Amino acid sequence: MLGENGAGKTTTIGILTGMLTPSSGWAMVAGYDVTTDLPNVQRRIGVCPQFDVLWDTLTVEEHLLFYARLKGIPPLHERAHVTNLLQQVGLLNVRTRLAGNLSGGMKRRLSVAVALVGNSRIVFLDEPTTGLDPASRRQLWDIILAARRDRAVLLTTHSMEEAEILCTRIGILAKGVLCCLGTQQHLKNTYGEGFRLQINFDVRNEERAREFILKTFDSATMLATFKGTEEYQLDKETQVHRVFAVMEKFATRHGIVDWSITQIGLLDVFQKIVAASHFLDPREEDIFTTV
Repeated sequence: MLGENGAGKTTTIGILTGMLTPSSGWAMVAGYDVTTDLPNVQRRIGVCPQFDVLWDTLTVEEHLLFYARLKGIPPLHERAHVTNLLQQVGLLNVRTRLAGNLSGGMKRRLSVAVALVGNSRIVFLDEPTTGLDPASRRQLWDIILAARRDRAVLLTTHSMEEAEILCTRIGILAKGVLCCLGTQQHLKNTYGEGFRLQINFDVRNEERAREFILKTFDSATMLATFKGTEEYQLDKETQVHRVFAVMEKFATRHGIVDWSITQIGLLDVFQKIVAASHFLDPREEDIFTTV
């Protein structure tokens, strides 16, 4: 789930997990209604909140043992279950360390491990990598990718890169409304504005290169220009194979030394949908078509 601050991501997770009481409506989680059968919901889910909820005076292992007992792991199997989780999240070598002495990255990994305790069928991760350094973030991504193989994972994030790497389907929230839901490619095809063509040239050939692009591609619209570089938007009807053929054959003749073409990214889709939502009443139904 993607969305601006205040869009309702954390509130949605709070309602689906029973931390918040819905004012109206209903939701089914793991086959149970959160408004009438919350205990059955909570036995089948795991939650990693936006901020770590850990006890500084308990060790890493003690945290997982505590939650394993809450989740009903049989006493004969709890040690093996906890050891397996510690291996999964890379904390086996610090199992006896107090949580208060862990680094920020280790605390987030422990919070994710808590969410995985009891082989939870559905795991909610609320911005699990916020504030982490690149190395710790990459480690946590690997853990989440491995964890999603045999369970459903609902993750919120502000990172487009994270969403593209981890998520098979993406929903965008705005003003408490789920505006769209689909695969990355489907969202790009449905809401994207086409392609971006970037060219690099010697500054002496600026006019020549620009004239070539604008005359060759009717839909080309200049988005940005820097010294020796220009970026154009091409519409979604553009035939990419034609762009490649033309640029490979004629680009150097018109002073272009390098070029690239990319599809409009997830960030552009997100910005377009959020910008559109600013002009709409959140009480209206069917603001966008869900895909």
